[in-house]
Amino acid sequence: MAKFKFNLNDIHLYEWSDLYWFEYEISIELWALSNLIRNQEDVYVSKQKEFIAKRNEVLPNIPIEHRDSYEQHFFEDSDRTFFELKKIQRNSICLSFYSFLEGKILELIHMMAEEFDVPYRKSGHEILESLNRYIVHECRVNGASFKKSFNRISRQSYVRNAIAHNQSRIHKKRRFIREDGIIQKGNKIVIEDVVYLENLIIWTEEYFKQLLISVDKRLTEIKTSLIK
Repeated sequence: MAKFKFNLNDIHLYEWSDLYWFEYEISIELWALSNLIRNQEDVYVSKQKEFIAKRNEVLPNIPIEHRDSYEQHFFEDSDRTFFELKKIQRNSICLSFYSFLEGKILELIHMMAEEFDVPYRKSGHEILESLNRYIVHECRVNGASFKKSFNRISRQSYVRNAIAHNQSRIHKKRRFIREDGIIQKGNKIVIEDVVYLENLIIWTEEYFKQLLISVDKRLTEIKTSLIK
């Protein structure tokens, strides 16, 4: 199960108790996404084995003079089929990941808007950047600890947008930032290894770990100042 990796010496005891439950929900949901990645890769391998088994079953029934042609078409078809299967599976996970991420940050922001008494004004552009601006600038949460992990995730949202809106095509190549497991092939983005998706989850674990602590510290500061 995905979980937040705390050093025992660095455990933060939340003053805002709702954050315990929020953290637990995120852990469960990231575990589910991790499982989905593994399950889809297993499906890919399983289907590939089925395809080859079918070829071996049919091949003895093909006249000898046509077998070379049959095998050529078989392998050409299998290459195309499994390339598309991998692409669809991995792209779907990428879209699901960003849908999850944006939804969880927005859920936290609605909690903060009420607890901090700072209204949130929705922006229709660059959703992750907009959510982060609210947290850091409107609620004045110290973003230093989660800035690196947020930036890594946010920069990769360009990949998500290319998949969602442009059939993986990229128009501004300078905005594509190479990471392990993802490449630029011609004018398209290809997730060539699941390590890319796994890293998105690792960065998100770190992001939420530091974000929730920073939010809690900011709220504690506010409450302490009111008492004084």
